[in-house]
Amino acid sequence: MHSNNTKRNILILFLAVMAVYINSIFNPFIFDDFALIVDNPYIKNFANFLYYFNHSVSINGALDFYRPLQTILYAIIYHIFGLNVIPYHFLNIFLQAGDAILIYILLKKIYPEKISFFVSLLWAIHPIQTEAVTYISGIADPLCLFFTLLCILLFSQRRYIYAVFSFILALLSKETAVLIPFLIYIYEYSRVSISYSLPSERYNSFKIWTVPFYNGSNNKPVLSVNKVLWIFPFLGISVLYAILRFTILVKFKPSIIGAFPFLYRFYTSFQAFLQYIQLLIFPNILAMQRYIPYIHTWKNPDFIVGFISVVLILCWLYRIRKNPGLFFPVIWFLVNYIFISDIIFPINGNIREHWMYTPSIGFFILFILGYEILKDKIKINKKYAYIPLIIIFCLYGIRTIVRNHTWKNPITFYKKAIEYFPSSSLYNNLATSYLSENKFHHAAKYFKITLQYSANHYNAFVGLGTSYLKLKKTEQAEKYFQKAISVAPDSPLAYVGLAQVYIVKKDIKKEEEYLKKAIQVGPAYWESYYWLGILYLNAEKYNKADYNLELSSVINPNNALTYNDLGVLYEQIGQSNKALAEFKKAYSIGYENRTIILNFAEAYQVLGNYHSAIFYYQKALGLYPGDPVILNKMAIAFALSGNKQQAIRIWQAILKKYPDFTSAQINLERVLKAKK
Repeated sequence: MHSNNTKRNILILFLAVMAVYINSIFNPFIFDDFALIVDNPYIKNFANFLYYFNHSVSINGALDFYRPLQTILYAIIYHIFGLNVIPYHFLNIFLQAGDAILIYILLKKIYPEKISFFVSLLWAIHPIQTEAVTYISGIADPLCLFFTLLCILLFSQRRYIYAVFSFILALLSKETAVLIPFLIYIYEYSRVSISYSLPSERYNSFKIWTVPFYNGSNNKPVLSVNKVLWIFPFLGISVLYAILRFTILVKFKPSIIGAFPFLYRFYTSFQAFLQYIQLLIFPNILAMQRYIPYIHTWKNPDFIVGFISVVLILCWLYRIRKNPGLFFPVIWFLVNYIFISDIIFPINGNIREHWMYTPSIGFFILFILGYEILKDKIKINKKYAYIPLIIIFCLYGIRTIVRNHTWKNPITFYKKAIEYFPSSSLYNNLATSYLSENKFHHAAKYFKITLQYSANHYNAFVGLGTSYLKLKKTEQAEKYFQKAISVAPDSPLAYVGLAQVYIVKKDIKKEEEYLKKAIQVGPAYWESYYWLGILYLNAEKYNKADYNLELSSVINPNNALTYNDLGVLYEQIGQSNKALAEFKKAYSIGYENRTIILNFAEAYQVLGNYHSAIFYYQKALGLYPGDPVILNKMAIAFALSGNKQQAIRIWQAILKKYPDFTSAQINLERVLKAKK
């Protein structure tokens, strides 16, 4: 049972997380959110469920991350809320609160409740966590840590089967979960040592390694065979996961592995270590895609200082190995840091703020313990003992709130990050933001800068192709789409882009060829089927058009134009009721689209429901006031409904403002002639 203090502290942790992150819930999709959510066909239909487990998280394969659980959660949210950003943000925030609460519960078994609470609170509101929480696609870290902590908690409670299940979920969240067996070991080492007050004679050179496997019995620690046996399934699952990741499942890209020599990565990791410590203490400059130029020699001062610092910490770690309260946070930090240090195996960068999400727990434990020691040494009055700590917490919380605000405008966000750490990823995303705002010249400019940083950047090639296609420079568009295919021949995006080039060139044979190729390499990409359906619709091959458009709507049920074109198809083959049903779907998604709303109104008109047709023409006028085409169509509906006087008034009003509007003139003359 939880004490009242525990319940109160849990509530405070939850409210604190909400307080510092609530201003992020309206932040738009940004950076990898488009590849993982907005443009990801996998999440838009549960028929793609198997793809969650044998493909990377992004459609174009640019992100070689195996995160099935992340994709499943996105799919669930998408099917309930669509592309409303609020629930995606709330998922991250709730996970952050859950992680903070689990940290508090776990630390209470090692430290006094006050220390456990302060550590959890500091970890929860610290601004370095924003890259994992404010950023929707950063969910992998909170999700993995949640199941990691839950696994450790369940193992400590001897609920081993549930612990194994949590371990598997953690592995499906992020690769760092392979560390869980080691984290269980160091947590149990500290917890058991404190819980059963193991005498110092048990800490000899051999038995120290068996400490985590002790249980209490009549206040006397005894070795637990169950604990020893249950650690093997964890190790076995870790090994199996590693083998599968390097063979059958989403593999680590060869272009990343071996990109920099081992010694360069080794030297640079010690500078990164120092920068992480600085960020944890003074998070004044926070930026996406943080980067350190690789160090090429051991004579570099940053390497020397970092190396000496780590050696001193290791020496201290050996000295405190029998003090579980100090041993635990140091070893927790170091074990997690080694995994993300770029030393053991190359990763997609040499420093990232969100990589401190799990290791920082150890640092904050030491920070609070250090504060407690300092407070006692300088003998601060008890009434004022925690005022400095409260001030520190407030400053960190305010910095988190300010950092959240930076994410609100993608273009501003990327430009600010580029000021500190220019990179191909940041320039590519800045260009993509301009592309989404139809600023094609700006987009092309920054895609080209992206290529200066990364000569074979797939997304930059696709982006340049799209930009030039929009600028009607088809030859340049074709060139860049072909380059994209040469870089990533198994991604469908560039093939669809090339098909659109051939739509402009009116080369139907080439268009069909590239769309079929796109389907071959990416069978879950909805746009391939959509454009193939349009091709067949224009060629009056209605069965093939129907098949491809229907398939596109199944894969991506939220593209209004797919339903609109299905409606057009059914109108052309005389199935007016089916056409109306499709236009209704299109209108429910894209009611502000002029073409869709006019088609919807006309479908009612064809079926003789003039009252509904007029109603939706009026809706269209609300969006496009004074539009002569809409007014003309509405006048026709009035005339067909028998209200010819209203129709005449509308046509006369159109011709007064647009005297050369031929259609309105002809319709007016017909009605006037019929009246005579």
